[in-house]
Amino acid sequence: MWYFIKLLALVRLSISTFNEEIDYMYKSKPINEFIEYFNNLNLSWKITHYDNLNASTHLCSLLKSEENIPYIKPDVDGEISLPVNFDSREKWAHCPTIAEVYDQGRCGSCWTFGVATTASDRTCIHNNITVRLSEQDLDCCKDSYSTRKSVCGGGSPEEAFKCWTTLGLVSLDCRPYNIQELKGNDTCKKTCKNGKQYQSDKHYGKNVWRVPKDDDIIRTELFRNGPVEASFKVYEDFGHYKHGIYEHKYGKSFGGHSVRVIGYGEENGTQYWLVANSWGPKWGENGFFKVKRFQHELNLEANILTAFPKNI
Repeated sequence: MWYFIKLLALVRLSISTFNEEIDYMYKSKPINEFIEYFNNLNLSWKITHYDNLNASTHLCSLLKSEENIPYIKPDVDGEISLPVNFDSREKWAHCPTIAEVYDQGRCGSCWTFGVATTASDRTCIHNNITVRLSEQDLDCCKDSYSTRKSVCGGGSPEEAFKCWTTLGLVSLDCRPYNIQELKGNDTCKKTCKNGKQYQSDKHYGKNVWRVPKDDDIIRTELFRNGPVEASFKVYEDFGHYKHGIYEHKYGKSFGGHSVRVIGYGEENGTQYWLVANSWGPKWGENGFFKVKRFQHELNLEANILTAFPKNI
């Protein structure tokens, strides 16, 4: 019986939230008038206009790995009582990377941020090492973006996680983020900007896995082991997000986006994921956003990856 109750709950949660009337108003009104109209609706989130942001230039073509990465449930001894609201920044306050947000700029490198920031957080949580791992160093992982001209053309979070386990990642101090370099064809530079030895600055992961598409399992993974990387389908309205709990209402799809989920919660009966974006601190809620859980159009819960750092 409990299985069918959960199944019905997921079906109810996955019903489309797209609204044709709102979409029509978006297409027919000047943007300032539409923002006022939208924000006067009784919805769970508000919008704004960002002068320097075009969501389509900040997204990337996410590539799927042909590697069969397993689905694994978190290892739990007995039953675990999950809180209604959970924020990794509070549980692991000694790990500053969890609270940090970054700006990928006009480069489709979201997949590198989703993976490198998740890897940084988990390195601190499980190895007690505070380090900000380098997105730039993923340009040495040719399998991650082999069908693209450059890192900025998109890549595979699966292959990027695997690269963390095989080649490792250096710190951001060693290889800072540089868009112009990432737009090139051969950008892998195995040297450090800060004078460190490149190979000795490497940090490694292990045991890459997919988190099953199950609300309890995803929340348990977050609560027990820390942030995860997630990919989802982005629409125009997401680019206008200001605050609240985002649920898709209008606009066409721009493609895929990779982010870092750091927690979850519930407000006024709406369940959400707490997520760090990579569009800078001036976007959304200081660079973070809340998104309604199990939205059919986004399919976020079906695309969650993570890994552990290698023991030291």
